[in-house]
Amino acid sequence: MSASVRYLSSCLLLMGLTLAVTGCQLWDTSPGQPTGTGMDMFAPTTMRIHPLTRFQGTGNLDRLLVHLEVTDQFADPTKGVGAVQLTLHAFDRLARGGRGAVLQQWSFDLTAADQQPRYWDPITRTYVFKFDLPDYPQLASRKAVISATFTAPGGKELTDSLPIEPRPTPTTNPG
Repeated sequence: MSASVRYLSSCLLLMGLTLAVTGCQLWDTSPGQPTGTGMDMFAPTTMRIHPLTRFQGTGNLDRLLVHLEVTDQFADPTKGVGAVQLTLHAFDRLARGGRGAVLQQWSFDLTAADQQPRYWDPITRTYVFKFDLPDYPQLASRKAVISATFTAPGGKELTDSLPIEPRPTPTTNPG
């Protein structure tokens, strides 16, 4: 038997033993034991800036739409109680996460019940924050980065950032 056949046989045997020992499961895919009791089981555990986040507008009045999705331990979208800090950065490919100079910051308080319906979108199950950008008309034509921090009343922070592509330039129809 040649050396390459012995090597291949050894590799196959080792793979077979590994699968037999692990029961054909190489990693744990079970969700784990839920934590908490009552409503705190549905408290936010993760947050992301949703891909629906974008620049929109015509060039005369550009707008930034930021969608934040907060999820519970079951990975289901949920509402959260806390403070939201959004920061718009100029894109800098040399900076960490592309986050260059700070262009604008906004803060929102989602601890009051009357503020929840103001920002919650039941269709996308995200919080939606809309910003007119009259001071930055050129901004929507350049790549930028939005970063978000959600701070729960107990001090737990959830963070995310997302590069935002420029608003598509309007094209004229030649026909």
